[in-house]
Amino acid sequence: EEGLFGYKFEKTDIAELAEEIIKNYQQEAFQRGIKILMDDPKKNFYFVKGDKNRLSSAMANYIDNAVKYSPNGGQIEVSLHQDKYTLWFAVKDGGVGISPESVGSLFTKFFRDKRAKAVHTEGTGAGLFIVKNIIEKHGGKVGYDPIKTGGSMFYFTLPVYKEEK
Repeated sequence: EEGLFGYKFEKTDIAELAEEIIKNYQQEAFQRGIKILMDDPKKNFYFVKGDKNRLSSAMANYIDNAVKYSPNGGQIEVSLHQDKYTLWFAVKDGGVGISPESVGSLFTKFFRDKRAKAVHTEGTGAGLFIVKNIIEKHGGKVGYDPIKTGGSMFYFTLPVYKEEK
């Protein structure tokens, strides 16, 4: 089904997309001693109505940031959960975290937190803004939670796929 701005909405398996994206980042993570862990997604079915390419891009952005900002030897946790109406996709890392004064600006265009700049990683600051736009066009929401022991958890929610009658 063609939709908004060339989006192609179809039944999409988020767990399958997550596994593919993680595979794409395993080599880079391995070289830095970073483990990327994911709960066993096959015990549940995580379907949404969405554009596979755009959702892959949003998920890859979260995972890419986690790899970029995690310390060597760190760990990244990717998780999926859902209830009757909502699916949650989250990426948790032990990286540099976000300075409290930056939290309100995280998903704005071209914003980069001072801690991110201090790590000297490349980036334009457009990634989280793009994620927000993709997820909102799918009827979802984006978010961030700080990890008390250091690091960040970025997540998004999407409506669960419902068979059309």
